[in-house]
Amino acid sequence: MTIKRKYSGGMDLGMWFREQPEIDSKKGYLISDVDFMYYHRYSGLWMLLEVKCKISEPKSWHRNMLLILDKCAKNDPNYRGFHLISFENSTPDNGRIFINTRHVTKEQFMLFLQYKKYETSATSKLYKQLQNDRKIYK
Repeated sequence: MTIKRKYSGGMDLGMWFREQPEIDSKKGYLISDVDFMYYHRYSGLWMLLEVKCKISEPKSWHRNMLLILDKCAKNDPNYRGFHLISFENSTPDNGRIFINTRHVTKEQFMLFLQYKKYETSATSKLYKQLQNDRKIYK
């Protein structure tokens, strides 16, 4: 069984970063977290998941940062992509579920999480669309 989380202090660090004028976003410094790195320890398969509630979408600057991670990971044959998971409410149990903007059932979501079915493209349509018109950070 998965061990329950005992500490959630990472949010305090995120707040601290945002309060430092030396690294203000107006100066170009951006900070974000990866919601989940989902890994199967027996097969080595893994994917990155960005989770949004209330069917919201990541902001464009956040998507740009996620694309950098996706690009770096694509050479790993065990990498199964960066996927946007959206919930109508807050969990698969209390509303609709979307994987890369595609509505799925809870059963399909469980198959996705077991790597029994996943999109062959490592990036969702949402991120691919952004790649075409995004600003490139050097």
